[in-house]
Amino acid sequence: ARGSRIEGEDKIEGRYDEKVVQRAIHLLRNPFNNAVSRFHLQQHEHKYKDDEDWLEKYPSSPEGFQLWCADMDKLHTKEDQNSRFFDEKLLDMLEGVPCHAEFYEYAQWHRLALDTTRDLRLPTLVIHYEDYGTDHGGTVAKILDFLEVLPVNELRP
Repeated sequence: ARGSRIEGEDKIEGRYDEKVVQRAIHLLRNPFNNAVSRFHLQQHEHKYKDDEDWLEKYPSSPEGFQLWCADMDKLHTKEDQNSRFFDEKLLDMLEGVPCHAEFYEYAQWHRLALDTTRDLRLPTLVIHYEDYGTDHGGTVAKILDFLEVLPVNELRP
């Protein structure tokens, strides 16, 4: 199977033996929390690069987040209009939805991940990110059980 990873600005292509992958854990996160988290990730990356212009334009505030969402939507609007995945009806539905580019990207990524695990016939455990906060021990136990491994240390509740 083919795969790729991002290192800095570069996309590194690679291949791996499909037999190596025997199970998949699909981690889902509330899409609203995911959009805010991606904004914070961008904040972190631009701080690391000392990109003061970006940080000034998009401060770590509700207003900065809203402006970032609006600008991401504008950036993706031209791509959306030329995409084979978007028709007029979908474009009309997305009109006025704040951060629609982030939500579409989120849905697309998860759809492709689920398609891949289905196509590879992989046993898949779906875990919700928020479960780590509400039931950390139970969530970790569920993952260890799915992977058929024993805990190294005692699980905390």
